[in-house]
Amino acid sequence: MERSWYWKVGFVVVLVLVSVLYLLPTFFSGSLPGWYGKIFEKKINLGLDLQGGIHLVLGVEVEKALEDKADQYAADFKDILKEKRIGYKHVARVPGTYDIEIVLKDPADAKKLRRRVLRGYYNLEEVSSTGTRQEGTEAAGKQDAAGVIRLTFSAKHVQELRKNARDQALVTIRNRVDELGVAMPDIAPHGENGVLVQLPGLFDPERAKKLLGRTAQLEFKMVDDKSDFIKSLKDKLPEGIKIDYYTYAGPNDEPVTEAYLVARGKGNEGKNRLLDFFNNVAEIDAYLLEQKVDPELRKKIVGLCRSGISERERKEVIKLARKAFGVSEDKAAVTDKTTAPEKAAGGEKAAGEKTASGEKSTGEEAAGEKTAGGEKSTGEKAAGEKTAAAAGADKDATVEEKKTEAASDTHAQALAKLAHFEKLLRGKVPEDHEIGFKRTEKQLEVEYRTFYLFKEVSLTGDYITDAHVRPDPETGRPEVGLNFDRIGARKFEKLTGAHVRERMAIVLEGEVSSAPVIQTRIGGGRARITMGTGGNYNEVLADANDLAAVLRAGALPAPVRILEERTVGPTMGEDARRQGSYALAIGMALVVLFMVLYYRLAGLVADLALLLNAVFILAVMSAVQATLTLPGIAGIILTIGMAVDANVIINERIREELRLGKTARAAVEAGYGRAFWTIFDANFTTLIAAVVLWSYGSGPVQGFAVTLFIGIFASMFTAIFVTRLVVDYLVIRLKVQKLSI
Repeated sequence: MERSWYWKVGFVVVLVLVSVLYLLPTFFSGSLPGWYGKIFEKKINLGLDLQGGIHLVLGVEVEKALEDKADQYAADFKDILKEKRIGYKHVARVPGTYDIEIVLKDPADAKKLRRRVLRGYYNLEEVSSTGTRQEGTEAAGKQDAAGVIRLTFSAKHVQELRKNARDQALVTIRNRVDELGVAMPDIAPHGENGVLVQLPGLFDPERAKKLLGRTAQLEFKMVDDKSDFIKSLKDKLPEGIKIDYYTYAGPNDEPVTEAYLVARGKGNEGKNRLLDFFNNVAEIDAYLLEQKVDPELRKKIVGLCRSGISERERKEVIKLARKAFGVSEDKAAVTDKTTAPEKAAGGEKAAGEKTASGEKSTGEEAAGEKTAGGEKSTGEKAAGEKTAAAAGADKDATVEEKKTEAASDTHAQALAKLAHFEKLLRGKVPEDHEIGFKRTEKQLEVEYRTFYLFKEVSLTGDYITDAHVRPDPETGRPEVGLNFDRIGARKFEKLTGAHVRERMAIVLEGEVSSAPVIQTRIGGGRARITMGTGGNYNEVLADANDLAAVLRAGALPAPVRILEERTVGPTMGEDARRQGSYALAIGMALVVLFMVLYYRLAGLVADLALLLNAVFILAVMSAVQATLTLPGIAGIILTIGMAVDANVIINERIREELRLGKTARAAVEAGYGRAFWTIFDANFTTLIAAVVLWSYGSGPVQGFAVTLFIGIFASMFTAIFVTRLVVDYLVIRLKVQKLSI
């Protein structure tokens, strides 16, 4: 035997030993010594379908991300306009859109605004007051006269923001899953605005949804305690809501009394009661009832308005209200209706002008001439007939005009009803303010109290560098400490310095965590979030840890909602794993039996290659900590079939050479040589398919691609390299003259 043969055998033996060492933790993790686990700690992870877990599809509300971006631009414009000394009355996002409206004090400053400020914003376009893009200077001139500039994002920038929102949500969710400690989760894009999340081995769906679904948007907003808005509602409060007062030392130690509303109930009942009050739900219901709106439609509208209303729900409510009041959404149709009377009036006016000109028609002249002769001419008859026809036409026109005017009046009334409804839908809170809620557990009930906040966000959690749980120095209960970066620390110090002895609300995901009075300028870039006074200590600690985790992972760019939820139980996963193992074992046993019966000793050699093929595949998956799924098991079975196919080709080639009268050694040389490129071509094309499946697939498809990819290389190695070593040993070392094939 040549020395190279021994080197090749040694190489195969080493590979087999290393593979077995890597596989032991996967199959015998509980019985191995501790030192072994430290050296070979990697093992194959089981997918969701084999061990159970949680499957979620999250939808990212990218429209909210666009609105938040517009709010950010509006806040920036306020600072820039002050810096450029351009006076303005109002700068804000138009509700329900991502347009930005700037109302100038002096309309003449519009050109200055465009030249000094807007020229650098290439991703913004100027639109008309209705939000439609217009070219030319006519629309701009009309807006300049009123001092109103309305801006919106360019179509290209909107597309970029949508994509960035989904991509950022994907990264943030992946960071949060890492905080959960789930081994080999599957997180991938799903559709246009969705994210697929599979968490194998996790069986607490509520905690997963709470951790992944919360936006973790942290905002600092100033409390408007000087306003009398809440006090003005004192005599309008419904049952279940009461008013209370809180006094603290304000600027110059002058007492400041805050009025706030309180409501209690189980769960979110108190908060929903307050939301319905501020959103005019009772008034909307009464108005729809007064206007005799269809009961089913009224029920649907009121249902959407209850318990708070999102922008998406608001648009749906407006759509239903149009239907309820009979207002068409087609503006062109409305315009045609209003212009019809004008056209009729225009025709009458033209006729009247001709009559007043003093000219006689041909019929009149003819009639006059004939009448002088004492005879009734044909012209007179014709003129009489025409006069009668004209009178009939005038009568028809008058009836049509009255119908048109009636339709116009009906449409105007419908528009007035819709306008009143939209006014109610805007709620009681002024546009530049909002209501914040703080939750407090009171024995068997939950109490919600209100804060009257400025809508403008003074500072966000985007500047947070770290969030950690620590005990409250006063109560000993868990709280979350925050550290800001350099820019955030400077902004926080500036904010607190400008509002000493005023209250600042720390708002987390729409709920007020706390609203402390700023006693002095706060430097150092540190803040804290208290976790409230109610609840079990361990539950509060768990909530604090989850909150710190999501703050460290970063805020979601937009809210997400659960589109699909599925939990695979551990028993179901175990059944799938057992059935998959049975399928693999039965398939392999049938292949082994066929090869032995058909190719005898050569078939036995091929079966040895199959066994090593399976060992190598599982060892590589263990080394790279790949995830094995049911499709992955299917990939292994397919790979075994492909490996046998390679051995079948080799054996048939050797048979052909033996029939030609060649010796066993010559037949082996020729058989392996001629079969190689056929086997290579077949496996190469399959490799291309595996790469495509991995690149464009997700979840189970990628699991199938992984095992197929690894199996192709393993089958090529075992079918060609390993079997050749065994056959060479038979024909060279043992000098077998007649092969059993």
